[in-house]
Amino acid sequence: MIEEKEKMIEEKEKEEKEIPKKPGTRRKRTAQGKKEADQKEAEKGKKEEEGPELSEIFSELDSLLEHLEGEESLEKSFSLYERGVRLIREAAGSIDRIEKEVKVLDEDGILP
Repeated sequence: MIEEKEKMIEEKEKEEKEIPKKPGTRRKRTAQGKKEADQKEAEKGKKEEEGPELSEIFSELDSLLEHLEGEESLEKSFSLYERGVRLIREAAGSIDRIEKEVKVLDEDGILP
């Protein structure tokens, strides 16, 4: 029984080796291509670090306030309040980041 399984595995490996690979299906990464890929990855990471836009934060805060005004449950109200505080902190961090970029712009004449 073990010999049969080993034989089946060997046959399957042999079949996989015999399947012709299509030429040109894999591209070599050139130095320029690697640089562009690295830049795209860095931009993606930077956007993830920045978080949501201020307008998104403010619209969510507006929505939270509407829900909070009509909420009768103390537990639910407190949960909404906590979420609002987190959003305000995110907005403050975003504003701080923008202020720093503006200072750099004032000093150098360009954004980083």
